[in-house]
Amino acid sequence: TTKPAPAPVALPGNFTAEERCANSRQWVAEHGLVLPAGWGFRCPAPAIVDGAAKWGLACWNCNGDGQSWIAVDIGRIGASDKSLRYVIAHEICHAIDYMTLGISTEIGADLCAATHGAPR
Repeated sequence: TTKPAPAPVALPGNFTAEERCANSRQWVAEHGLVLPAGWGFRCPAPAIVDGAAKWGLACWNCNGDGQSWIAVDIGRIGASDKSLRYVIAHEICHAIDYMTLGISTEIGADLCAATHGAPR
């Protein structure tokens, strides 16, 4: 038996930022990547690392309080749902690496995202 193809994600002009985030997160989950238990999902949200705005970030044990989450700044990503899916997949890959290995790399997250259908 063949697995049916996931439904295509609608064009961004038809949805709010929150809906684009939810649609892209669902697409990523359908391709095998889900956030580890206890991780939060902030999208749309600012993604700032050391004062620099990024497309996304994974914050593991933020502030030493046990809180972990990913943030995705769709305003910086723009209208491309392909890019939005890549960023969400990439950040989820970081989260999975942090939880399983205690460390994560950019190349590892890129390879993981590409393996799950969301290449850079």
